[in-house]
Amino acid sequence: MNFPERNELDEDKLLAEIGVRSDYYRNYKIYYIISDDTIYIIRILHMLVDSREWLYRTLGLKDDK
Repeated sequence: MNFPERNELDEDKLLAEIGVRSDYYRNYKIYYIISDDTIYIIRILHMLVDSREWLYRTLGLKDDK
């Protein structure tokens, strides 16, 4: 991934606080975190999926809706 910091932090406040960013590839959205010089891919999800629910579950976050 070239220039991974070019993508803004996620629009969800809690995800942005932990540094989640996203990029697009065709019909998919790639969610990742940058730590030092390493990129950690969290999830790759289809555009039609409720990504917030999947990301919260993957990262062990509580949904306070």
